[in-house]
Amino acid sequence: MAVEKLFVLFRRCLLFTASMVAYTLPVLSQEIPKTDKQPLPQQTAANQVKPTQKIYSLNDMQSAFTSATYLLRTPREHNKVSQLSQATTPVMSVTDVKVNTTDKGIEIILVTPSSEKLSVSGKTEGNSYVADIKNAHFQLTSGESFQQSKPSAGIALVTVTNVDTNTVRLTVVGKTGAPAVELFDSQTEGLVFGVTSTATTQQTPGENPAIELEVIAPPDTGYRVPDATTGTRTNTLNRDIPQTVQVVPRAVIEDQADNRIGDVLRNLGIGQNSEPSRIGESVIIRGFDVEASNSLRDGLRDNFTSLIGTPFQNDLANIERVEVLRGPASVLYGNGSPGGVYNLITKQPLNTPYYSIQGNVGSYSLYKSSIDFSGPLTPDKKLLYRLNADYENSGSYINNVYVKRAFVAPVITWQPNQDTKLTISGEYLSSQRLDFSPVGLPAIGTILPNPNGKIPPNTYLGDPTLDKVKVTQGRAGYKFEHNFSDKWSLYNSFSYAFAERPYTTNITPTSLDADNRTVSRFDQIWGPTSFSNLSQDTHVVGKFNTFGLEHQLLVGVDWYQRIVSPYSFILRTFPSLDIYNPVYRQTPGDIFAGRKDKERIDDLGIYFQDQLAIAPNLKLVLGGRGDFEDQKIVATTLNNPESVTSQSNSAFSPRLARISHKQ
Repeated sequence: MAVEKLFVLFRRCLLFTASMVAYTLPVLSQEIPKTDKQPLPQQTAANQVKPTQKIYSLNDMQSAFTSATYLLRTPREHNKVSQLSQATTPVMSVTDVKVNTTDKGIEIILVTPSSEKLSVSGKTEGNSYVADIKNAHFQLTSGESFQQSKPSAGIALVTVTNVDTNTVRLTVVGKTGAPAVELFDSQTEGLVFGVTSTATTQQTPGENPAIELEVIAPPDTGYRVPDATTGTRTNTLNRDIPQTVQVVPRAVIEDQADNRIGDVLRNLGIGQNSEPSRIGESVIIRGFDVEASNSLRDGLRDNFTSLIGTPFQNDLANIERVEVLRGPASVLYGNGSPGGVYNLITKQPLNTPYYSIQGNVGSYSLYKSSIDFSGPLTPDKKLLYRLNADYENSGSYINNVYVKRAFVAPVITWQPNQDTKLTISGEYLSSQRLDFSPVGLPAIGTILPNPNGKIPPNTYLGDPTLDKVKVTQGRAGYKFEHNFSDKWSLYNSFSYAFAERPYTTNITPTSLDADNRTVSRFDQIWGPTSFSNLSQDTHVVGKFNTFGLEHQLLVGVDWYQRIVSPYSFILRTFPSLDIYNPVYRQTPGDIFAGRKDKERIDDLGIYFQDQLAIAPNLKLVLGGRGDFEDQKIVATTLNNPESVTSQSNSAFSPRLARISHKQ
């Protein structure tokens, strides 16, 4: 009898326990409605959950969701480059903020190109609702924060800022009290916050809200880039770099229809040297000619822009942006000008299809066309491509002067997983032009009176039958990236570049004779020359904490080799030219000077750097670099025997800088 009573009591306890489980976990028996925006838990400012009115039995209960695929979002932006994160848990980029008016208040959308789930933690503080979004970083090109005042009645302010490198904070300030916020996850828009203001919820029937005027700023132009890699070899905010770093993004290049690097750098107050047509793209930064300095391409040394006698000019078709570091950069890139360096960042493949075809027609018979194609090559988007190409044919306001260029640049990226990425790229450029000396016309007859009359501005002082140059350039290289963990990453890059210039001649005017109409000239002949550059860089980036200090450590080694074989020229006399009655196709005179060189430079550099975050608004950058350079020049001059010059040098460059700013 006692056993039967004990069994009845046990059965009643079992039924009571099952009823309590069904009461406390009713959400497991509900299906998620198939709509665009799905409400997520912790949805209101008061954090209140309404109890269910129905108690389910164990037989009626459904299994819990075992997959979070319904939370995945489709990227809204279609022209974003897939970047490899340095963390195992990827830090997603918030690329835009949209504030829309609804019947209840406003709707705040954080647009992110990632399909990963964001972690959101919300709370109320006085009249404000504050939400921290983990594993996210705000990258709006118009600034490092978003702010909008009075988006609707009852809402005083909406702000979105970066708390640190992997946390974004959303703050909604109410006028009379904390707003009620409901969090949604949209499959087409991004992360959505539905905000109901206290003014909306407390408004009495028949009451009309106050009329407010709102001034909306122009749409973002994409002109501002908040971070760069040139100043530290790591992706760092410009405000945290202890030197002046300026960036000209692709939006500026396209809006201005720039054709040459000199056109782009004029945005930063940087000019070219006195002979841009014959000495490539050598520029002047802070009063120093960067011809002898480092011009960089994706962070690797690339000095083709300063080859004397070779009118090398980069093509902008595959350039995403141009970064300029002002001041000495030897601690990062070795031997160079104290004026600074500029770094050409190339376009990378996109993970969504992108197609662009452009054509330009301009003055002086300018015809230019270009294509930009990109997208995935496989359904899983692990293999991506990008192809840039253009063709240019143009004349000039000066008689006989022309330029013909053909350029193509393919890129392939393979990313088998989120921790590994390999990018292989190539370029080929063929340039043909009538090379003329930019000395210009004499002052007498142009800006000053000339008894013989005014000199036409389109007068050509060289010889169009001789002043021709053809240059062929090419590049090939790769970049490998791998994350060992969420703290340590490896980067390895290599580039081979070459330029070939056949026999070239150039007639150069020197001075105006006493008759004010005859110009003296001489002839420069450049022999066939081959240039080649080899650049390699390997570095490791690690993040860790010691004694409350955040470190970002950089340790690396790079190697650069430049070979010029041979570099030769001769100078010979050439008949004078009557400016007012030019006669071309004249016979050259005697040789009076000449030189032939072979040059090889090998430079090995070992560098380190530590970026310490002492406080959010106080950071230190310390580092150093050791360079070991060997140079050998074999020179032969006219009527002199061959001479060999060899030298080896080494130097150490230290760096210690403090960065402080207001939060």
